[in-house]
Amino acid sequence: MVIVEGSCIVVRKEAILENYQGGMAQFLFDIPDSNTLSQDDYLMSFSFKDYHQAKSHYFLIAKKGLKITDFMPEISYADAILFDQNFGPSHHASWINFSYEKIDATNRVGIAHSVHEEDDYFDTESMRRAKIAVPKNWAYEKSVTQMLSYERMNKFKSFLNH
Repeated sequence: MVIVEGSCIVVRKEAILENYQGGMAQFLFDIPDSNTLSQDDYLMSFSFKDYHQAKSHYFLIAKKGLKITDFMPEISYADAILFDQNFGPSHHASWINFSYEKIDATNRVGIAHSVHEEDDYFDTESMRRAKIAVPKNWAYEKSVTQMLSYERMNKFKSFLNH
């Protein structure tokens, strides 16, 4: 499970290794702010404070080999998805689920969960919380989730396409 906050991009790690020009090393180099990177065994997520920056980087990773369905109608299976904490995912992808998890008594954060990751129904709330991958030195009080203002992603939002 990886945290999704602000406007972020979630990518299948397997797709980076298979499709991204330069592989994982180049992908990590291309991330504008590695301080927002969170990852588990299946997914990587990195966020932006502005939707337009996220969308611009989304196009960049598409140019470097990752498949995205939002703007490539001939693609049926995406390697990456654009997610906004106010509006949700830009499209439906079969390889990922989004939900919200409590991180303390009063606060919740958005998470992305790979469908390949097995759920342990015997996990306690604190065990599930510990499984959420967050960026290095992340704290809710200083997080994008806490500080992001409400911003309409697109003036003419269509169904599941920001």
